[in-house]
Amino acid sequence: DTDPISSDRLNEEFYRATSAVFLESVYGYELKSPKDRFFVDNMTMNANLSKAALPTAFLVNLLPWMEYIPEWMPGAGWKKTAYEWRGQKDQAMGEVYEWAKKRAISGADDSSIVALTFKEAQAMGWDDAEVDSFCKNVATGLLAAGTESSTLAMLWFVLAMALYPEVQAKAQKEIDAVVGSNRLPTVTDRVKLPYIDRVLTEITRWHPSVPLGVPHICTEDNEYRGYRIPKGAMMAMTLDERVYKDADKFDPDRFLDPSVPLPPVFGWGQRICPGKHFFTEIFFLEVVMILATMNVEKCRDENGKQIIPTEETTENGAIARPVPFKVKITPRSEQHAELIRTAA
Repeated sequence: DTDPISSDRLNEEFYRATSAVFLESVYGYELKSPKDRFFVDNMTMNANLSKAALPTAFLVNLLPWMEYIPEWMPGAGWKKTAYEWRGQKDQAMGEVYEWAKKRAISGADDSSIVALTFKEAQAMGWDDAEVDSFCKNVATGLLAAGTESSTLAMLWFVLAMALYPEVQAKAQKEIDAVVGSNRLPTVTDRVKLPYIDRVLTEITRWHPSVPLGVPHICTEDNEYRGYRIPKGAMMAMTLDERVYKDADKFDPDRFLDPSVPLPPVFGWGQRICPGKHFFTEIFFLEVVMILATMNVEKCRDENGKQIIPTEETTENGAIARPVPFKVKITPRSEQHAELIRTAA
C-alpha cells in the first residue's frame, strides 16, 4: 500500500498489537478482535485516565471546596462524569481479572502474571479480599501503563524515522549485516545490534511517553538548596543541554560517549518501573521488525514536495502524544514483502 498512513491509524494498530501481548502475558487472554470487550474496556479506561490526570480537566482540582457541592447544582456535572468513569474503571479492572482468576483456580492457566501472583498471594495466607485487590491492581497497572507507553513510543519512533532518514538507513544496514534478508530478527539478535539499542534509548530520551511535566509545574517562585525555581518552571531532564548536547536533535550515537547518562525515564530504586524489561523487549521487537522490512518516509504534496511533520506534542494531555501526522510506509523490497506475508 503506497497511500500515506495517518498517526491515528498507526496508533490503533500499535495499541492493539501491544494490548494483545499484555493481555496474553498478564491475564493469559488471547485478543482476537478489535471489538473485544476486554480490549475496548481497557482502551476506554486509559483514555479516561489520561483526561482525569490533568489538573485543568476539572475545576474541582483548582477549587477543592467544590467537592461539597450537591450533584444537582449547576457546575457539578463533573460528579456525574466521575461516577461514570469510576464504574467503567471497575468494569475494566474486574471482568478480565475474574476471567483470569477462574482459569487460575481451575488449573487452566499456571503461567500468566495473574495466575502466578494469585497463587503466591494465597500461599502467603492473605484473605480473599486482599488477594483479589492486590492481583487486580497489579494486573491493571501493567496492562494500562504498558499499552499506553509502548504505543506512544512506537508513534515517536515512526516519526523519528521519517524525520531522520540517515538514522533509519544506518539502523537497516546494521540489521542487514547481522540478520540478512532471508529471515526476520528475533530477541536473540539484540546483543549483536548495538545501534538499534541506541535508537531505542534515544526515542525514550527525545520524547518520553509520560513526561508528567504539566501536573508538576511550579506554582510560585521557590528555592531549593540554593537553586532558584521560578513560577511556571517545568523540569525537562532529558532535554538538559548541559547533559545532552543538541538535546532537541534525534541522535542515537550520543550514547557512544560513556559520560552521557541514560535517560532516567524508568525511575530509580524501589520506585523503578516494574515493567521496564518487559517494555524494552516489546519495543525492541516492534522497532527491529519495522526497520528490517519497511521504509518509513515523509509524504509528498500534489507538487511532489516533501511534507515535513512537526515534532510537537498535543496540548492538554498528561501523556506526550505527537500531533497528528502522516507518513509513507512501504516494504523495502519484494523479498521483504514476502517475509511479511509469510510471518502473517
